[in-house]
Amino acid sequence: MNLTFGYTDYLYLSCTPSAEPCEQVPYKDPEKAKYECKVFISQLKRQFPEQTNQGLVGFKITLNPHDFGSYHDVIVMFMEDNEESVNAAYHIESNMPEYWDEQAKEQLNKYVSK
Repeated sequence: MNLTFGYTDYLYLSCTPSAEPCEQVPYKDPEKAKYECKVFISQLKRQFPEQTNQGLVGFKITLNPHDFGSYHDVIVMFMEDNEESVNAAYHIESNMPEYWDEQAKEQLNKYVSK
């Protein structure tokens, strides 16, 4: 995987908050699946401003092969030789949101109403 901005490692997170439904593979609407990931990244940036605003971590959408078709996922990228960066990534992974926040719900509703 090509990492950017000096990030050297990553952790897989998810495509949505843990208790929320997501577009299932095989995708009926691949663009919706990718959009869910974008909205999820926006929520993570709101939830973890200290880690993201300082550049300790970055987020990226990946496309991963699966027996039933490829799927999108969000990863958190970090610098493995920077203890603050590593701690930030694992903090995010350990404190993932369970539900969409209000701003994310609004963004998702806009997509559905297109």
